[in-house]
Amino acid sequence: MLARQETGRGEVVYPMHALVRDYARRQLAESAEGETALRLRAARFWELQARQSKDLWDLLWARDYYYRAGEYEKAFGIVVATYDYLYRWGHIELVIRLLNESAETTEGREKSAVIGQLATVYEGLGDYRAALKLCEEVWGLFEEAGDKPMMATTLLQIGVVYQQQGNYSEAQARYEQSLAIEMELGNKGRIAYSLGNLGTLYYLQGDYQAALEKYEECLRISRELGDKSSVAKALHQLGMIHQQQGNYSEAQARYEQSLAIFAELGDEREIAMSLHNLGVIHQQQGNLGEAQAKYEQSLAIKMELSDKLGIAHSLHQLGMIHQEQGSYREALEKWVQALTLWEQLGSPDAETARHNLILLREEVGEEAFAAALAELGGEAGDAPEAEAVTLEQAVDVVVQNTVAVMTEVPEQREGWGGMLGAFLGAVQQVVEGADPSRVSVELEEPFAGAWRRLVEGLQQRT
Repeated sequence: MLARQETGRGEVVYPMHALVRDYARRQLAESAEGETALRLRAARFWELQARQSKDLWDLLWARDYYYRAGEYEKAFGIVVATYDYLYRWGHIELVIRLLNESAETTEGREKSAVIGQLATVYEGLGDYRAALKLCEEVWGLFEEAGDKPMMATTLLQIGVVYQQQGNYSEAQARYEQSLAIEMELGNKGRIAYSLGNLGTLYYLQGDYQAALEKYEECLRISRELGDKSSVAKALHQLGMIHQQQGNYSEAQARYEQSLAIFAELGDEREIAMSLHNLGVIHQQQGNLGEAQAKYEQSLAIKMELSDKLGIAHSLHQLGMIHQEQGSYREALEKWVQALTLWEQLGSPDAETARHNLILLREEVGEEAFAAALAELGGEAGDAPEAEAVTLEQAVDVVVQNTVAVMTEVPEQREGWGGMLGAFLGAVQQVVEGADPSRVSVELEEPFAGAWRRLVEGLQQRT
């Protein structure tokens, strides 16, 4: 009557057979204790279990039962207690589900805070459009409520999204507004955070002296407060300044100090970032083997975290390594993969990948470039009948063909970029379970032909 089944939490459950389930429900309906009361008992059991085991997953079982029993405030409290750990450990899909359910079942300041956390998650995934939309919604709610601390926090968050999009003037305006509110409130921790963000903005605009001053002030305040995470971030940012100024030994020392703290805190996202920057340091000094190792370590973590933007950056740097080593096919593969991700995310970095592909074509010659593309994409008839073509492979082929055309007629890139986005959107519908033959999408060549071949290929293998 019971079937063994593993859960995503590393546990084993035994789902009931339908007959057993229906019988149990009839018995429950006849008993004095209702289903809600039983769920509350289960929630309290798992809450007590979590206190004894110190296991986060036990606490999340309690949250699930509270949520199903309609005790949304208690369920939300557990989400607040576990969100940061889940996010740092890379359980992104679970975090998004928990936050969405919390947003649907909370009100007022709590609801606004949850939406803000969702915006942070989407920003970390590189989905800036979704992040900015959520941030603007939250800002309106906090402004209406006159909640100055949260207004300052949201302004900072909006500034970060604008910065990621390359809109530095809007980002600086939001950072300065946020800093002014925090100074008025006397919140030292948030003041340090705002200073760090302003430092990064100055760094991106090439004003290294102003950036250095902001980072040093941020580091001083963070050390006073004993805030290890902020200390590590300030050290990392100081490493960036030293790196830009060519002081590689000092930069490496700062990065390694920050990496040690992030490792102590178990912050996977920041560990990946520190490893990536250490890779850049080694690459700039000609230590290509060490640089490649750091990039690959960083890439592995980013893939676990589903950090698409970070994955694209690591792939791009690995492509640079392969180019310097003369491994042009590997460089082409990495840059095409990076371009695919950047196009999906609407990132301006896509232009960097296109430019590198054009330079690679010029470097190796048209014939060798075309041969490398053919090797990556293959011919339709070359694949064995028994071998299934994945959607990822199909997308790669289309992007590679697109790149080949873009390099020949670069003035048409903008139109093709939009067409590539439409193609990828159609692929996403298929990934989510849509019948490929029923997906409606308007495409021009070379995308129309590529889409037809993809649909035909998938139909042949079903």
